[in-house]
Amino acid sequence: MRRAKKLLSLALAAAMFVSTFSSTAFASDMDDAYEVDRVDGKYAVVRVEDDGEYYDSKSSITIPSKIKSRTITRIGDGDSSIFASGGSEKNVYLPDTVDIISDGAFEDSTVKRVSMEEGPVEIGERAFANCENLTSVTFADSITKMGIEAFSGCTSLRSATLPTSLTKIPDNAFQDCTDLRSVTIGSYVTSIGDSAFAGCDSLEEVTIPPNVTRIGYDAFDDFTLIKGYNGTAAQKYAEENDIDFENLGSSYGAAVRLSTTSLTVAVNGTNTFTVTNPTNGGFSVSSNSSAVSVTQSGSTVTVRGVSSGTATLTVSATGYASATLTVTVSTNAIVNSGSALSLDTSSYSFNVGNVYYPLARTNAAT
Repeated sequence: MRRAKKLLSLALAAAMFVSTFSSTAFASDMDDAYEVDRVDGKYAVVRVEDDGEYYDSKSSITIPSKIKSRTITRIGDGDSSIFASGGSEKNVYLPDTVDIISDGAFEDSTVKRVSMEEGPVEIGERAFANCENLTSVTFADSITKMGIEAFSGCTSLRSATLPTSLTKIPDNAFQDCTDLRSVTIGSYVTSIGDSAFAGCDSLEEVTIPPNVTRIGYDAFDDFTLIKGYNGTAAQKYAEENDIDFENLGSSYGAAVRLSTTSLTVAVNGTNTFTVTNPTNGGFSVSSNSSAVSVTQSGSTVTVRGVSSGTATLTVSATGYASATLTVTVSTNAIVNSGSALSLDTSSYSFNVGNVYYPLARTNAAT
C-alpha cells in the first residue's frame, strides 16, 4: 500500500513537472515570435513572426506587456512594419504598457482589427497607412498626438471615434478611407488638418465641435454635410467651400475641462484643481454644500474644507455645458501633493505602555 502511494506521489510530481515545463516552454516559444530592440531608450517590438508555428492557426495576435523580462513600451522602430508576413489578416491587441506606436508600424499590413484600449499616447506618421483590411480601431483615451497620414488609405475602415484626449487631427489623417461612414470628433479637438478626410467617399455627414478653430484646405469632400454651430469655424468652412451646412444653434454644449473629477481636503485645509475653458475666457464655480469654500485665481480653483462632509462643485462658462467635481472633506490630516513633512530628530525611543501626545501642531490640516 505504501509502495502504491509512493508511486502515485511520484507520478503526480512528474505530471506537475511536465505541465510546468510545458507552460514555461510554451511561453518561451511565444517570446521567440517577437523581435525586441531598444528604440529611443524604449523596448520596442520591431518584428512579429505572424505565420508558421506561432500564429498560423490563430485569429488574433496579443502582444504581451513583457517579453523575456523586458517591458514593452513601443511598437515598431519607425522604419518598417512590424509584421514579417503582413499581419496575416489577424486581430491585434496591444498591451497597456505601450505609449508609442511608431511611424509606419502597421503600414501596408493586412490586420483586420486593432485594439489599444489603454496605454498609447502617440500614434506615429503613417502608422496604419494602407491597411486595406482594417475594419475597426479601438482608440485609447490617452492618445494626445497623431501623425500625418496615420490611417490614410484604410479602405475597409467604416467608423472612427476619436478620443477626447486628442486635440489635433493631422493632415491626411483619414484620407482615402473610402468606406468610412461615421466619424466622431472629440469635443476638445481644436484643429482639423489639410485633406484630413478628403476622398472619404462614403462619409455623408460629420458634426464638428465648437472648439475647432481651424479647418484645413480640402479637409472634407464637398458632398459631406457639415453639422456645426452658429459663428464657428465649421460654418465658415462650409460657406467658403460651398458645402451644405446644418446649423445646430448657438448654445454650444461643449464642456469646460477639469484637471480632476474628485478632490479630498481636510477641515481647514486646502486643495486645488485647474480649469480649461474652451474659449480661454472666464468661468464660475458654485457649490451645493457649505462644507467647502472656493476661491479662483486665473485657471486655478482653491478649495478649503469648512466642515466634514461632501460637496459637488459646478464649473460653468458662458455658452458652454458645465462640468462637475466631487469634494470630500475629512477631519483627518491630509498631505497634499507637493507638500512636505519635516521632523526635528531622526530617531526617538518609546517605552511600551506609555501614552504620548504632540506638544504642538503646525498647519496640521495640510
